[in-house]
Amino acid sequence: MYYYCGIILDNSEDYLIDNCINLNYFYEIYKNTCKKDITNSFYKLKELDKILEGEFYGMYDSIFEMFINSKYIEKYDYNKIIYLNLLFYLIFRKNNKINENIKFNNNIKMGDYSEYEGKLLIRTGINELRVANMFQYGDKELITNSIKNICKNYNDEEFIYNKFIPNWISIDHEQEIYESYIKELMTNAGFYFNENDYNDGVKNMEFFSNGYKNAIIDCDYLMHWNFLNCYSLDILNEKKKIKELNFFMYDQNKTYDLLSNKKILFLTPFKDKIDKVYNSGNIYKLKKYKNLENIDLITVETFLTTYPNKKHSNFIETFEYYCNLIDEEFTKKYFNIFICSAGCYGILLCNYVHKKYKITSLYVGHEINNIFGIATNRNINFLENSEYYELSDLNSKYKNLEKIENNTYGIK
Repeated sequence: MYYYCGIILDNSEDYLIDNCINLNYFYEIYKNTCKKDITNSFYKLKELDKILEGEFYGMYDSIFEMFINSKYIEKYDYNKIIYLNLLFYLIFRKNNKINENIKFNNNIKMGDYSEYEGKLLIRTGINELRVANMFQYGDKELITNSIKNICKNYNDEEFIYNKFIPNWISIDHEQEIYESYIKELMTNAGFYFNENDYNDGVKNMEFFSNGYKNAIIDCDYLMHWNFLNCYSLDILNEKKKIKELNFFMYDQNKTYDLLSNKKILFLTPFKDKIDKVYNSGNIYKLKKYKNLENIDLITVETFLTTYPNKKHSNFIETFEYYCNLIDEEFTKKYFNIFICSAGCYGILLCNYVHKKYKITSLYVGHEINNIFGIATNRNINFLENSEYYELSDLNSKYKNLEKIENNTYGIK
């Protein structure tokens, strides 16, 4: 028998491994375990990164299979169950690799994108999920205090960019962590509010979080990353009450098929650049073997509202501004498909369009701009016919762009 964190673990290592996806077993363990001890154990083991590298993907995939095939269970906090599951596996089998015969889950679609016609397809962002999960299931007083402190120090760039982001599966609820999640959403994804009114911050946080959660619940297909994103599990568990869980793997070549011969409305920060690629015909020459075909493209400009850049007074005003622009375009013509590259506004806007206009709505983040001929630091070393691409000009338009993921959206 094993003794850990003040509790006795039943029987032996074999029992743990045989029952590694037994929800009741791990739920009972969590209820009697100090989460501080759990978190500290992960830090001490220094094994967590190996999960992301694929060493433990086989077990991970088994857990995911269990999760999506189970019915909605109100009492379970899946984040914490998965957390413990991985922890105990690392403790007892940390020297054994189990990545043989890795297979993607059967529920993940990798076929023809034609089955996605008229559907809402979204890829969530890690920064957005952290905050949405925090607001939905976290400590509201800590959230309010975090926003108050951010308002107090809003003009201190060193404070805003000084973030403590714990390991991606952390279950701790502390003000330092909450503040860091919010600041990361501000500096990376464009969330903002009136820094002179912390109540405005709470209001916008609630609007964003509810909208993000609803988009995940409403979506027909959710992009599955190569690792389990624990920040979405509680939301996905609620989704089971309303809508089936279906997943897709993003494939740029298949996206060409989805977009070709369509009337497309595209919200993007590269409007002028993409219009140039489209109007010149270069949009059909970007790749050697696969390109878009016969598209009718209308672009609308989005604005980076990453700290300290602003468009209006807060996130809600900018979101509603985009909705009005979208509605204006739909009064002029019919579109088959809506796509956007708009940071933390993205999947909320896709959900808005899909509900109102019943057309295919796709959100996969910044990568969609590459399909339309934009070169940034993220993709410039992988372009095929680079002479047909336009270089990002965002560095000249916005402050502190170089601080977003090492200037990934600009050009050095």
